Amino acid sequence: MEKGYLPELLQSLTPAERLALRKYLCSPYHNTRADVLALFDHLSQKNAAPVDRSASFGAVFREKPFDARQMNYTVSYLSKLVEGFLAQREWEADTETQDLYLFRQLRKRRLGRLSERAAHTAEKRRDKQARRDAAYFRQGYALAFEQLRAHLQQGRARDIDFDSLTEAHEKAFVYEKLKLGCMLQSRQAVGSRAYGEGLLPVVLEFLQEHPWLREPALAAWYHGYFVQLDPQATQNFEQLKDLIFRHGRLLPDDERHDLFLLAINFCIRRINSGDAVFSKDLFDLYQEGLVQHIFLENGVMSRWSYNNIVNTALKMGEVEWSLQFLEDYRQRLEPAFRDTSYFFNLARCQYEKGDLSAALASLTRIEYDDILQNLSAKTLQLKIYYAPAAGQPLDSLLDSVAVYLRRKKILGYHRENFSNILRFLQRLIALPPGNSAALALLRQELEQCKVLSEKAWFLQKLSRSGSRRTKSGL
Repeated sequence: MEKGYLPELLQSLTPAERLALRKYLCSPYHNTRADVLALFDHLSQKNAAPVDRSASFGAVFREKPFDARQMNYTVSYLSKLVEGFLAQREWEADTETQDLYLFRQLRKRRLGRLSERAAHTAEKRRDKQARRDAAYFRQGYALAFEQLRAHLQQGRARDIDFDSLTEAHEKAFVYEKLKLGCMLQSRQAVGSRAYGEGLLPVVLEFLQEHPWLREPALAAWYHGYFVQLDPQATQNFEQLKDLIFRHGRLLPDDERHDLFLLAINFCIRRINSGDAVFSKDLFDLYQEGLVQHIFLENGVMSRWSYNNIVNTALKMGEVEWSLQFLEDYRQRLEPAFRDTSYFFNLARCQYEKGDLSAALASLTRIEYDDILQNLSAKTLQLKIYYAPAAGQPLDSLLDSVAVYLRRKKILGYHRENFSNILRFLQRLIALPPGNSAALALLRQELEQCKVLSEKAWFLQKLSRSGSRRTKSGL
């Protein structure tokens, strides 16, 4: 039991859930065994500490000698009760399913008047809810199907609306097929395995110009599929952006989050391919996402979202907005990464304002426990040292970053990106003043480089003078 199923299950519970579970175990409707309640109390006292089976048996059965079979039986019984408790919590949160099951029970008991009343209540509650996701359509189908059976049971076959029944069923299927199609596209993009499309091509053809695309949530997944499939699907992107901005709250939180990410990733791909115009769309998406709270999970924002939002805002020249964002969401970051993320992004803002000494001071407050964060901070430091006003030993910093890069096991894009930053910075430093041919060649190589996160910075330096003695950081 030291690393068993039951301890792990109990450790996942919040304090409030533990209190509710104890009430559940005290109810004779659910449990009549005193040993099960005693075992729960004993394990609750242990919390995350290692559990010894023999000691646990003694705490539950007192003077009895250890009996492995009896212990296994008690553990198994408690495990089943905890599972039942968790299932009931889910059930209690799903009022729509409760409505459906009540209607079904009353119909089975042939309580016609009461079942019709239950059906009316269920439909009314369903129509009042804000969401219009697959669960909404599936609930509509389930209620319509139960009404069909009630009408057949009462000999009222003429009252059956088969069109509504069919439409509700097919909308639920189409909605979920689109969601699944987006998921498969995502998996295929990061892996080498191809997945069968099944009926998806038929669904996509069926939906072309179909009135069902007036359903905002269903239409969002339709356009989201093409946005993920084709980096040139600009019209689908514009439709998706409009839908999630205007109708995002019709979707459950997890679906709204996924659709925002589809739109964000589309913008990033276009920006990386040279379409800078999508930077404004990306910033819009981040701003609206903040309004709709899609970057928060249980009230916490990841450091990556924090960094990406600031990065996008600064590229749009929104320095003051970025500074306000840093303060507003600082306490929302995970405590382990809070200060490092805050001071790193503060340094970026200070650099953009031209306050190089303040930016360097902020960088000294970072704990470099993440390789990529460290290299990003070093890149900013290199840009600061490149400024003539900095008066810092740029060459020695270049050497130390190159050594660090060789020592760390960074693969793929990141190694190539930071290596390119070092290489082009060395070329920029060595660029002969007034040599227009060398400047033109360097500009051409920069523009053709596919993996260079600081390309805009380098091109800016070239456009100003092509030598190290430029005004930098403004």
